[in-house]
Amino acid sequence: SDLPASSGYQTQLAGTQDAYVAKLNPAGTSVIYATYLGARRVTTIGLGIAVDGAGGAYVTGTTARGYPITPGA
Repeated sequence: SDLPASSGYQTQLAGTQDAYVAKLNPAGTSVIYATYLGARRVTTIGLGIAVDGAGGAYVTGTTARGYPITPGA
């Protein structure tokens, strides 16, 4: 519950269990962005992540309800 979630993303836990994504700087010493991935009152599990050449993250997983996405995704 103390993930330093970034403004504009999901900033707090929503489900009974949430996944999360965090991007660190190349040295691994600071967070560039972080977000929870969770649907209200259900378990959301992140199963895989890939990053494209432009730095976009693509997450796969499961949830009992619609998988959360950001607007415009």
